Amino acid sequence: MKTGKLNAALMVSCATIVLSVAASPGLAGDTVAMRKAALQDKLNGLTARVERLEAIRAAARRITPAAAVESGSKPRSWKLPGTNTSMQIGGFAQLDLIYDINANSGDGLSSNGASGASFPSTGSAAANGQGNFRLHAKRSRFYIRTWTPTDWGELETRIEGDFQGTGGNQIITNSNAFRLRHAYGRLGPFLAGQTNSVFRFGDFEPRVFEDRGPAGKGAPRQGIVSYTHSFGGGTTAIVSVENPETTRAATAALVTVPVVVSGGGAPDRVPDFALALKHKWSSGMVQVGALFGEHNIDDGAGNQGSDLLWGVQAALRLTFNEKRTSIGVLGFYGYGISRAFRGQPAEIAVSGIGNAISVDSVRNFGGYAWIRHQWTETIQTNLAYGRNDGDVESHISKALIPVRTLDVHWTIHANIVYEPIKNVAFAVEYIMVKSQFHNARESTVQRVQFSAVYKF
Repeated sequence: MKTGKLNAALMVSCATIVLSVAASPGLAGDTVAMRKAALQDKLNGLTARVERLEAIRAAARRITPAAAVESGSKPRSWKLPGTNTSMQIGGFAQLDLIYDINANSGDGLSSNGASGASFPSTGSAAANGQGNFRLHAKRSRFYIRTWTPTDWGELETRIEGDFQGTGGNQIITNSNAFRLRHAYGRLGPFLAGQTNSVFRFGDFEPRVFEDRGPAGKGAPRQGIVSYTHSFGGGTTAIVSVENPETTRAATAALVTVPVVVSGGGAPDRVPDFALALKHKWSSGMVQVGALFGEHNIDDGAGNQGSDLLWGVQAALRLTFNEKRTSIGVLGFYGYGISRAFRGQPAEIAVSGIGNAISVDSVRNFGGYAWIRHQWTETIQTNLAYGRNDGDVESHISKALIPVRTLDVHWTIHANIVYEPIKNVAFAVEYIMVKSQFHNARESTVQRVQFSAVYKF
C-alpha cells in the first residue's frame, strides 16, 4: 500500500475509534477524555512515521537522477560523476592477414630508408623466394580522451597507443609491447605533448590498410608545442615548435671517418618549426604548409657539420557525385625533409675529409594522389599512388654514393572494403612497391593483405 493511502487509512481508523468511544454512554467523562488523549498521541505518532517515510522517498527521488550517467559534450562521451569533464574511450581491434608474394618484407612497405636493406634486389635469391604468410593483431589501438570547460577555454587530453612496440614472437603468445602514439593536452588554442607533426596533413591521406601507407604520406609523431588560430569561415592556421632529428645520411666513399647523425649521437642544436594554413568548405578542403630546421652530424674526431632544412607542401581534397566520390592530391618539395614522409631517402649528403667535411641537405620531392568511390552503402574502393625522390647525386658524385642508397621509392595501393554494419570493416588490399637505388639493382615487392577491423 502506498504511504499516502496508508496515512489516510490510519487517520480514518483512529477517528472512528475516537468517535465510538465518545459515543459510549457507560464511560465517565474523565475516562473518555483520557482515552481520547491516548488515541490522539497514537495518531500523532503514526502521522510522524508516515511523514518520515515520505521524506525518505523524496530523498531517493532526488538522488537517483544524479547517479545516472549523463551524456558528454562530445559524441560517444559521458560525464565523469560529480564533474563537468566528458570522457571518451575508443579504438579498434584489427587482424592483418599478410601474404608477401615474392619475399618477406616486414610489417610496413614504405619506410626502407636510405640503405634499402629491407627490400631484396631484383634477381637475388631473396627476391625469388616463394612468398611469406603471417597473421597478427599488432595494429589494434586504444585511446582515452577527455574534454573539460574552463575559464581559459576547453581543456582536452588524449592518450593513445597500439601494440607495435618491441617484443613478440611466433612461438608461444605472440605478445607485443604497448607503444605510445599520442599523449598531449590542449588548453584553448595551445597544445603540448606528442602527436602528429603540423607538417603532416592527416585530413588528406588515403584510406589504406597496409601499415605504413603510400610513399609520400606524412610520417612523424613527435613532441610538439603548437598554437591554432581560427579565422572563421572554415579557415585555420597552426604554428608549432617540434622535436628535431637527423636520421639518414648518405656518406661519400672518400669520408674515411664514420659519421653519426643526431639520432646516433650528434647534437640537435635548434628545434624544427612548422606552420600550416587550411581552408574547408562543403565539398572539400585545401592546405599549405612549411617546415624549417637544421641537420647536424659528428664524425667523432672533433669535426661537426650542419646545414639548414626547409620544405613546403600543398594538398587538395574534393568530394562530389553526391559525396560518393572523393579525390585527394598532395605534393611536397624541399631540402633535407625526407624524414617527414614515408619512403625516406637520405636527408643529408656528407663529403670531404677531416676538418674539410661538408654537409648538404638533400633535395627531396614527391607526394601522392588517390581516389575513393562508395559503390553502395556497404562497399567502397580505394586506389592510391605515392612517390618520394631523393636527389643525392646532386651533392655526391654518383660513383662515390654508398651502395644501395635510395634514389626513388614509389607505391601503389588498391583495396575493396566491405562494411556490413557500423564500426566493422573487412578489406582486401593489393600493394606493389618499387625502390630504385644508387649503385645497385632496384627492388620490387608485392603484397596481398586481408584486414578485419572492429571499432569501439
